[in-house]
Amino acid sequence: MQNLSDIDLSAPGLSFSNLLKLAEPNKLKKLLPAEVIEIMDSLEPGFSSSIKLIELAEKILDPKTTLTNALLRSEVISLMPIKKARELCSKLVYQHHCIDV
Repeated sequence: MQNLSDIDLSAPGLSFSNLLKLAEPNKLKKLLPAEVIEIMDSLEPGFSSSIKLIELAEKILDPKTTLTNALLRSEVISLMPIKKARELCSKLVYQHHCIDV
């Protein structure tokens, strides 16, 4: 998990990669198939709480596909700092998520 102070939140946008790096492992797991997490944890104990989880998420998750899926989009928005979540919501014209943030 990367430190929030390492990312310029005043700049427009937030890369998907940086978002994944900011995420807590338990929240990041919600974006990945549970079966994959279980297999990786059985092969390498502690996998799902390491930097390798972020690397796996970066390889598996396509930003466009992830944001198109309503359930995954909600999870992604919940990972974001409030300012960035509101920014994304306004771009997606998905205002009811902004109210909840």
